[in-house]
Amino acid sequence: MGVLKLAYLFVAYSAVGAGGEFVVDALTGGHVASGHAMAAYEPSAFDVPMRHVPGGACDFEATREAVVGVSGSELLRIVAGSGGLDVEGVEGLGEIRVVARACATREADLDQLQVTLDSGSGEVLLSAHYPDVDGWRIGSRVASLDLKVQVPRGMAMDVEDSSGSMEIVGSGALRIDDGSGSITVRDALGDVDIDDGSGSVDVFGVRGDLVLEDGSGSLEIRDVTGAVRIDDGSGGVDVSDIGGDLTIRDGSGSISARRIEGNLIVPVDGSGSVTYTDVAGAVDVPSRGRRGR
Repeated sequence: MGVLKLAYLFVAYSAVGAGGEFVVDALTGGHVASGHAMAAYEPSAFDVPMRHVPGGACDFEATREAVVGVSGSELLRIVAGSGGLDVEGVEGLGEIRVVARACATREADLDQLQVTLDSGSGEVLLSAHYPDVDGWRIGSRVASLDLKVQVPRGMAMDVEDSSGSMEIVGSGALRIDDGSGSITVRDALGDVDIDDGSGSVDVFGVRGDLVLEDGSGSLEIRDVTGAVRIDDGSGGVDVSDIGGDLTIRDGSGSISARRIEGNLIVPVDGSGSVTYTDVAGAVDVPSRGRRGR
């Protein structure tokens, strides 16, 4: 993980609470994407439950909504800031539906919490927009957008997110670049590439290969048809039911591997035990802390 990403995480940890709420003075830098129509929508007809920022920080809230038709072959790019992100792939759906819960400690900031959908050149861009701010008054203002998104099942996605929990179900090929917060990926119908700063990562079901780079937090990986490559800083790693090779570079924390159809390779293991069972291919792991059957 590079110096710039570590510096970003330091700022994020200083400003982001456990629920992923966004201290807008510290993290947006006063930049809001321009050139979009950011209409204030009426409450959603989708009737999708929304998360709530813990600790009573949401003094003002509103619902934002956007819809765009798609053929299913487009790439969906998501640029989210703080707050929760839930994406569900729905069989037979011909559009992208977004419902967002905007939450702010100041009423003036609420109007600037918006979502937009822009389509063109074979892709759709979903953007979350935050208030214009001045200065670095950490802790003085909080604003967040919890996004609930429905897309055609198997749609390819590219997700950039700063903080807050994330769950993506039924995507196609998937790339995630996340600062902090837990990540859950289920039933991905293509290769998955995740670059995560901190927070637990759970991946359950990938029809393809998985590449995962993680700074800290526990990892649980199950049911991947292809190869798995993990570069982990710290935290336990639990992997099972892999159809190809499993390669793990680990800084610290225990490693458990079960039912691996290919080779098991651990070229780097800083500390922690390595246990494995039912590995069909070759095993190449450090002798220290090694236990296998």
